[in-house]
Amino acid sequence: MGVRIDPLTMAETVAATEKFVRDKKPLHLMGVNADKLNQCATDEAIKKIVNESEIINADGASVVLAARSVSYTHLTLPTIA
Repeated sequence: MGVRIDPLTMAETVAATEKFVRDKKPLHLMGVNADKLNQCATDEAIKKIVNESEIINADGASVVLAARSVSYTHLTLPTIA
């Protein structure tokens, strides 16, 4: 599909975000759900915006489960406390 998703845990996402803040660098953190992936499939401008984000997280079980269905096991579902 051509959309990059960073296989980060919640803790890794927070740590990466904190590093951008400490380094005073701009950050565009994007959460990608099934709807956004469908938009990327038909709209190159949206796909470019997503892929140029510094951090791209899977936003929702549908994205994680779809990745697992094609044997990509590096995405995790967040734990709800």
